[in-house]
Amino acid sequence: CAAVGDHLTPTLDETVNEVLLFHGTSPIAGEQISRGNFRVNLAGSTTGTLYGRGIYLAENASKSDEYAPEDPDTGHPPLLVC
Repeated sequence: CAAVGDHLTPTLDETVNEVLLFHGTSPIAGEQISRGNFRVNLAGSTTGTLYGRGIYLAENASKSDEYAPEDPDTGHPPLLVC
């Protein structure tokens, strides 16, 4: 797994505060987002809108996975890395 992780680690430009962010979602929504884009009109339709309508991203995967149901095929919550 280390080799896979090293291969997938992008080079980030810290001079412009570039970071990786995580988005927890359902398997079906994850597929749709990755094929198209986020749809703000559907924002909060599953988990609510505590801070208003929008796309919620987190710095830690452990926060985003709280909003993602377990994928029945893998047993893991799907996360998008943005």
